[in-house]
This record gives sequence, C-alpha cells and structure tokens, in this order.
Amino acid sequence: MKAVIIDDEVWSRKMIRSLGRWEELGITIVGEAEDGIAGWELIAAERPDIVLLDMRMPGMEGTELIRRLNERGIDAKVIVISGHADFQYTKHAIDYKASTYILKPIDEDELNDALANCAREVRKRDALRNDELLTVHYENKELTELTSRAKRELGRYLQAVDAHATDQAFRKLREELSGLGAGEAGVRKVYVELYLLLEEYLAPSGISIQELAERTLRTDADVEPDESLRRLGDLYLAAIERESDRRKPKDKLDLEEVRKYIDRHYDEPISLETVADAFYVSKEYLSKAFKAKFGGNLTDYVIGLRMGKAKELVCSSDLKIKSIAQAVGYEDVTYFNRLFKSHYGETPGGMRDRMSVAH
Repeated sequence: MKAVIIDDEVWSRKMIRSLGRWEELGITIVGEAEDGIAGWELIAAERPDIVLLDMRMPGMEGTELIRRLNERGIDAKVIVISGHADFQYTKHAIDYKASTYILKPIDEDELNDALANCAREVRKRDALRNDELLTVHYENKELTELTSRAKRELGRYLQAVDAHATDQAFRKLREELSGLGAGEAGVRKVYVELYLLLEEYLAPSGISIQELAERTLRTDADVEPDESLRRLGDLYLAAIERESDRRKPKDKLDLEEVRKYIDRHYDEPISLETVADAFYVSKEYLSKAFKAKFGGNLTDYVIGLRMGKAKELVCSSDLKIKSIAQAVGYEDVTYFNRLFKSHYGETPGGMRDRMSVAH
C-alpha cells in the first residue's frame, strides 16, 4: 500500500521516514510534500492509502486538505501530526475525517502503532471491496456521484447525532438507487462504502461495533439488496441512539471518572470548560463537585499533575526545558518556568543544576 508524507519541516519528514517500520508493515512511501498545495497535488497523482499530514503548513492548511479528501471521496487513512498547541484545531480535523493523530516530538512506538492500525483498516477495506460477492463492475457516473453525496450527508448526520435526518437520507437513497436502476451490483457498492463509513465513525466513539453489527456483510449477502441497505440504516440509527444516550447529562457525575480523564489528558489544552463539555455538565456544577470531592479546584489539580511530570523529566532526562514544557502542555516557556518556580521554589534549570551537583 502507498503512503505520502506532507509536512513543511524537513526534520519532521526525516524523522517519520526513519522511525516507521515501512517494509514490515507493507507500506511504501511514494512521495513527500513541504506544503499543503503540493501535498494535494501529490495525493491527486498518487491516490495513496495513507496520508501523514501536518496541520499547520503554508499554501493550504491541514484541515482544508482533509476537507478536500472528504469531499472528493478519496478514501485515504489520515494520520495527523501536530504539536500540543494545535490540539483543538487538530481535534476538529479528526472529527471530520482523520483516522488518528500523534503529537510532536514523534514517538517511534506511537507512530508505528498508528501506521499498523491504518494498514489493517486499508487491508480490511480492500478485502471487502475485492470480495467475490461484492465485486462491482459498474461504470455509472450518476451512481458514483450519488455514493459520494450519501457519504458526505450521512457523515454530517452522524456527527450531529441526527437520527431523523439519517433515517430520511436512507429512505431517499433507496428510492434514488431504484430510480437509477443500479441493480444488485450498484446497491452493493453503495452498501460497502456506507458500511465502512459507519465503522470509521464507531472506532473512536467507544461504541462496540460487534454489538451493533450483528449481521455482517457476508451474512447480508443472501438478502435482497434493498433490505441490506435498510438493515444498514438501522445500524446507523442504533449508533446514533447510543451516542445520544452517552451525551445526555448523567443523574450523578462520576468524579473518579473525571479524575481519570484528567490524568489521561493533562498534557493537552485542558480546562474546566473542556472537561465539563466532555462529561456534558455545566462548568459551575463540575467546579463545585470536584472541589467538594477532592478538596481543591480542578485547575490546581491539572497544574499539580503537570508540575509532577515536569519535575520527573527535569531530573531524569536530558530534554531541553522547552521540550519539557511542551510535553506537559505548555507552549509558553516563560509561563512554565514561573509556574514551576512557584510550585517548587526554583526554576527547572536551577533544579537540574542542583541535582547534577548533588550527583
């Protein structure tokens, strides 16, 4: 399978090339680009299976490039490469299309895990499309356009958790396919594309696809094409119902889950507001509940976690102070130094020097 690297930093592209286990994973790098415009041209020419993409680039930013991939129906797995400061910006892109993201500085294991996951998804996609029962020798421009439009619309409705619009979209789709006279082969083509779209949606959501997809493509192969689409529509509605339930405010907030969430995400641009949004409660309620449970406010808890990790890195690594600041969620090194000194009574550099003398 083919991969391209799009990043305006030469060192970043070199790092990705050197750390990736390309041959072992069956991936070939077919090109690199140093800006978004050249990246789009490279994608259009090579039609890669995997795109490794920086977010902030000259010419065309990553979100715009991902949007074009989605609109043009280019089915590439996207691995977003970003810095901590880009997290919210990057999260929007992930919600829209990307398969996963990794943070700079790039970790070898994290990169290869992401590549392996994408490679598995590509092979699974290709196996489904090449299945003898689903092979489509159907050249119809109208069908292609209909499929692309259905994917765009249903992708939006999934993100919006809009069950009514999703149901109507499937009804309209079945009518249009009948009007086109697409036949079994054409309907199967649409089915595969929409099945894969639902899998992509479910993957990061925490909803078990095994629980929803009790009938697989192979078991659906012996039913009428229109019935297969109807049953797939039911799976979409089930996914939306579960996601809707997940987003409803809980009667009682599980503060231990909140604490565990912060422990996992402390190095991101986390705040009282972002945590409240994650648990679908008001920030006022979260603030009072957190302080009552743990005896301190949420912001101080986040700072404490960050300072503890920063101290560990200062004392046990040779990382530059700027890199340590970024690793625990701070882009402003001056602010980081001020917080560190307030917390420990000395700057990170001062602590490192003192530790070096002591040893």
